[in-house]
Amino acid sequence: MGLHACIPLSYSPVLQVTISLGKVELSVGESKFFTCTVIGEPVSIEWYSPDGQKVVSNERVVVQTEGIRSRLTIYNANEEDAGIYQCQVFDVNGKSQEATILVEIYKKLTFHEIKSPQEFREGDDAVVICEVNSSPAPIVTWLHNNRDIITELSDKFTMIDNNSLKIQRISKKNEGIYRCEGRVEARGEIDFRDISVIVNGYKKNKVTQYNCTPDDSVQRLEISSNLSWLDPERAAEMKS
Repeated sequence: MGLHACIPLSYSPVLQVTISLGKVELSVGESKFFTCTVIGEPVSIEWYSPDGQKVVSNERVVVQTEGIRSRLTIYNANEEDAGIYQCQVFDVNGKSQEATILVEIYKKLTFHEIKSPQEFREGDDAVVICEVNSSPAPIVTWLHNNRDIITELSDKFTMIDNNSLKIQRISKKNEGIYRCEGRVEARGEIDFRDISVIVNGYKKNKVTQYNCTPDDSVQRLEISSNLSWLDPERAAEMKS
């Protein structure tokens, strides 16, 4: 009979990698963390950013690894943080396994320096400014007296490229509160700003003056001017 020797064979089970979320949405400025968990005995756990570069901790993006878990935290997210992040683990034999997470960054509805009231002179073409943006781009609606004035079959009200409202030949009857409303259909997000519109009227003022010349002839001089008037409360605010 021959001699038989038992040679021990090392066996490393295949690592299993999971991330707490498969897809996540963050708004600009929001912070969030994701946890990568490994079943098995990993030698290393590394995170890779959407551009394929290994994530190195900095002030905004931090990697914390302890045992079989690694946490990736994104602080104060911006639109450049969007993309697919990969958690890659290696075993003792150098074999790797990966899991990924899709991070989508969106910008909430944001209104920029909306002024109220906004004043115009009667008879002018008025532009009521309402600058609002988001990602994806918002659908903007203008309401006056609880009705959508943009959809009306009239050239009185039109919305121009920057979502502001143009009122042709504005008059005193166009005064009031106008609502600039933005919506993002994909998220069911809605927000608005109410803007007070004031129309300042004016009237002709004519002054007639007679001058007597040395030759006893009379010269007639008429001076016309436009006088604007303001709402009393608004005029008091401007004086203060």
